[in-house]
Amino acid sequence: MRPLSDGIRAVGIEARNVSTRDILLALRLNESAFEADLPLSASVRADILPDGTPQVVQGQLIADAGTIVDHNNDSMRIAIDHADFRFNWDARRGSLVVPFQIKSGGNQFTMQATLEASAGQSGWALNVTRGDPVIDPVILGGAGDEEGISINRMAIRARIDLTKKRVDLDQGDFSRIDTRPDHNVGVAVTGSLDYSGTEPRLAFGVAGTPHADQRHEAAVADVRRGRRARLGRGAHFRRHRRARGGGRHAPLQTFKHGGPPTPKTACRSTSKPPAPRCGRSTTCRRSATAI
Repeated sequence: MRPLSDGIRAVGIEARNVSTRDILLALRLNESAFEADLPLSASVRADILPDGTPQVVQGQLIADAGTIVDHNNDSMRIAIDHADFRFNWDARRGSLVVPFQIKSGGNQFTMQATLEASAGQSGWALNVTRGDPVIDPVILGGAGDEEGISINRMAIRARIDLTKKRVDLDQGDFSRIDTRPDHNVGVAVTGSLDYSGTEPRLAFGVAGTPHADQRHEAAVADVRRGRRARLGRGAHFRRHRRARGGGRHAPLQTFKHGGPPTPKTACRSTSKPPAPRCGRSTTCRRSATAI
């Protein structure tokens, strides 16, 4: 720490290969079923006002090869090859910008998150977009002999209300625009998380193409594979999760692995094939299997 003008002090922090296990143990967060074993390195520079408020914070956080495991779910094991987060906080503008890249096997995520204070509100606006104008923001490696896929369009918008203790996902669009029709993929996600009560409650909806449905199922091991064969080529699917009785949220525990079954009235899945050239169309509605 060194003094600057007007009572401002400059602070620098350096850390090399600190185990996340040790960090979780120090924070008394090691009793969870999740276990993260990653060596972290960080470099932080900050300007601190006389009242202790950080005015400007810049830095980088790097995670080298390690794993993230859920001991309650045998299929939940993520191997991280490398992760790089850079961040810049400006108190005068009330914004935090975090470009980041994560590599895990054949998967790669290159994105940028921006968190800004909402004008006149006790909340924050979160936006996540592609972090590089050339590299596709999301690259998903194929399993075995399957061909991988890259997502070249992505937009995420969310609102965080600290007073109402609620998070709203207004937009979650992931798609690939390709000259080859079979390689076009689109997924849209919206939802909300209400943590104002004794138990957090969640509701969300997913819509997309059948190709996206297959990718979605590949990422969620507990989804039954039978839906893939029942979706017609070129069809779209929608999947909704909410509590019994209208628009209330379902308890977050309902969506955890091994949690209570989701009631049929709490989820709905519809598939709608594109209208044939003769002008006729067909719509099929049915109950969805619980994730």
